[in-house]
Order: sequence, then C-alpha cells, then structure tokens
Amino acid sequence: MTHYRSLLDHEFLGAFDLQRDGKGIEVTITIGKVELTECFDPKTNEKGKKLCIVPAERPERKFALNKTNADLIAALHGTDADKWVGKKITLYPAQTAFGKRREDCIRVKVPEEVIRDSPTIRSRVRAKLLAEIGWTAVQPKSREERQE
Repeated sequence: MTHYRSLLDHEFLGAFDLQRDGKGIEVTITIGKVELTECFDPKTNEKGKKLCIVPAERPERKFALNKTNADLIAALHGTDADKWVGKKITLYPAQTAFGKRREDCIRVKVPEEVIRDSPTIRSRVRAKLLAEIGWTAVQPKSREERQE
C-alpha cells in the first residue's frame, strides 16, 4: 500500500515517503549534494532559505533539514557541510510537536554499518546523545588508574 501523498509531485521528502504497507520504514541514503533551497516556512508563513540534502539515490526529492537533524549529521560527519557529500545517513518517520498538534516528520539516525565500522563515530554520537539528555560522557580509566 503506497501513501497517496508520496505519489504527488513534491520537491521535498516527507514522512509519507518512508512508509510501506502503512508502516514506517528506515531508509539509508547517500548524501549527493548539500545546498540552500528556497522553501515555505510554516512557522513564519514566508519563503526563506533552508539547508537541504539531495539524496544521491533520489535527486528529484530534497530533504530539508531542521536544527535537530542538521546537528545530528554534524555530530556524525563534522560541521563542514561540503564534506557530508558521499556520507550515509538513515532516515525514519517519526512525530514531533508543532504547536499543540503532533505532526509527522523525518528524523535522522546513524546507519548501523557506520556505527559498527567506526569507533570515532560511535564515540561522537554517544557523546551527542548523552549531551541531549544532560549527561556527560565519562572517559574510561586507563589500566594504570584502575590498578591504583
């Protein structure tokens, strides 16, 4: 079952694009391009520039980044957006508060194979996630410190 909104002509990815048979799915994409795109902002009811990712696999649909998703990608792949090209991220559908309503949205997470293959990324993402809940990462003690 395909969500009807995914069949309409859209410039941007929506949470409805991440569904199969009425259930949300995770999709890992490769970042093909990072650009500023003019789009409508529902908070201000005006057009403005938005940071977008163009997936290499589906360049006709851009993924507009909000602060949460952009911060996670920066924690994962560094703050230089030009260096995000060629990197992988996983998108999944979720819900977020929009005023007093709950709205469908897309969230970003680290692809499993990236976490498995990179200890540096594992530690960066762990520190970011701990910071979001107000904790700090504690460095493990060295062998000498443990023996004291």
